[in-house]
Amino acid sequence: MDRWSVQSEAFPWLERVAAEVLGLAVAIAAWRALEWPNVISRFSTSALAGLTVFAMTFVLLKKVSAPRRHPIPRFEIVDLEPVAAAILSPPAELLLRLEDRLGLQLAASDELLLDDPLVPADPESRVVQLFRSVPLPTAGEMQGRIERHLSARGAEAVAPDASGELYEALAALKNSLR
Repeated sequence: MDRWSVQSEAFPWLERVAAEVLGLAVAIAAWRALEWPNVISRFSTSALAGLTVFAMTFVLLKKVSAPRRHPIPRFEIVDLEPVAAAILSPPAELLLRLEDRLGLQLAASDELLLDDPLVPADPESRVVQLFRSVPLPTAGEMQGRIERHLSARGAEAVAPDASGELYEALAALKNSLR
């Protein structure tokens, strides 16, 4: 069964609906295009145009989407005998081994190990360290670092202190998430 016959069997109404929609669109377009004062002649002309397009589209879709049936010959089912594994595997002299490719003599117990250690990142780098062995600083340690940084800047740049408002906003946000 080809794809056209499956489509027409699954949706037998599809061709008719497509032709109806196109015919209706033509009828509406003809109604708007004609500005005749006589409503009856305007209606009959637009309806005739819509019905004509509907009929032509319906016939065309039926001819185009008609399922094509091709005869398929029936084949006999033949019982196959199991084939021995020795016949399927290539001879040993045709196998290319790792020793042959690399030119090495490897013992049977030798293993190929990937020796590519990761270089540790600089602790002061600005690169994000996803698998960090040192635990992250606590909130108190972070507060101390911030205070040391602000005191090191000195009096040359005094920023307005909004830490109280920030703390309250963060506390309100934390409470709203609970």
